[in-house]
Amino acid sequence: MPNENYSQLAASHIGVEQNLLQNEVKLSSILALLDSGVLDRLVETALANNPNLQQTQLRLQSAQLELSHANSDKLPNLNASVEGKNQEQQNNSVAGKLAVSWEIDVWRSIASNSQQQMLNKQMAELDLYAAKATLAANLIRSYLSMTANQQLLTLEQLKQTHLQTKYTLLKADYVRGLTDAEALDTLLVELAQTQVAVEQYHNSKATTASALAILLGQQPNNISEFNFPALLPSIRLPNKALEQQNLANRPDLRAAFLQIKQSEVNEKLAYKSLLPSFNLQASLTTQSDSLNSNLLTSGVWQLLSQLTAPIFRGGTLRKQLSQKQLDTQSSYWNYQQVLLNAAHEVQNSINNEQALQRQIQQLQQALRSQRALSQDITQQYKQGLSDATSLIDSQISQATLQQQLISLQLKQLSNRVDLGLSLGLGVS
Repeated sequence: MPNENYSQLAASHIGVEQNLLQNEVKLSSILALLDSGVLDRLVETALANNPNLQQTQLRLQSAQLELSHANSDKLPNLNASVEGKNQEQQNNSVAGKLAVSWEIDVWRSIASNSQQQMLNKQMAELDLYAAKATLAANLIRSYLSMTANQQLLTLEQLKQTHLQTKYTLLKADYVRGLTDAEALDTLLVELAQTQVAVEQYHNSKATTASALAILLGQQPNNISEFNFPALLPSIRLPNKALEQQNLANRPDLRAAFLQIKQSEVNEKLAYKSLLPSFNLQASLTTQSDSLNSNLLTSGVWQLLSQLTAPIFRGGTLRKQLSQKQLDTQSSYWNYQQVLLNAAHEVQNSINNEQALQRQIQQLQQALRSQRALSQDITQQYKQGLSDATSLIDSQISQATLQQQLISLQLKQLSNRVDLGLSLGLGVS
């Protein structure tokens, strides 16, 4: 008899057997991490138009049809036929036949096949859930990148303006002999580097917009209708999900668990293929000279029963059973790998959050100090105690620190999205 304990063993490893065994689990929404009407519109558009998501939904519908077909195998089959003959010098005749056949599911093989199709449907539902969650996460990342790239571009253009002003001042000093050509050449290099950075930010914006349009299932020029915020929004940590630490909400873990269940069902089917099958067939046959009288005439009933059992197939069926048992064990170890990866993903995201938070705090302190320094230099410049180039340098340094801070904040916000995904948050 096949082993049936791997699914219970797998569920007990993380103490969430009831959640894993339920067909439906209430999951939080990844969209709850931030409040944005624009993002809600983006997700709504993507859910309706993303080609990959539509294909996933069709696969679910196909699995539902397969389940319905498997359930219909439990019912008897009814067939009717009518045959008419018209020959010279002979009376016309009409023959009718009504046949009912039914496979008696003694070993519950048909029920096991239906259970297998049910598991396929549940896995298709998980695929759809995961596809929606991944789509929403990618939309959030694109949403953040569009805003961050615009902020970085604006700051880089500000640095470019400051450098151009500094170049004008240095060029005037060079004409008066107050500075050398080396300082002027060095500033030209900085200007060229800034121009390269500006072009890179423009290209990054275009690339992000193109990727966003693909997610939305639209042409690139259609995303102009969405107004992205001027500043990066705040994304909350999924604290409630962190407190529960319920990895059973992850669709990949649930799918791996269902794969064990499916392997166990396949193992049962392989075992039951060694057992005999029973079929009953009943038929009613009538014959007369007209169709109306045929239907009203009592016919001849015939009842047949059939017993079919495999006797010798060269050990093929037992080899298939052994293979299915190995598949079940393989599914169990695949589940263990998915579980291990899930735990590490959550821990890595938590570690990244802590590290990024420390870096942001340090950079914020540096930015506060730089702003205070810029204010001091501004006061000194107004009093004639400092020159314009020193003021410009402090402003450029402040803009550079702001860019570094925005980049770190973007990493932190994206990491929080990754953390939400790793905890199994989806789209409600």
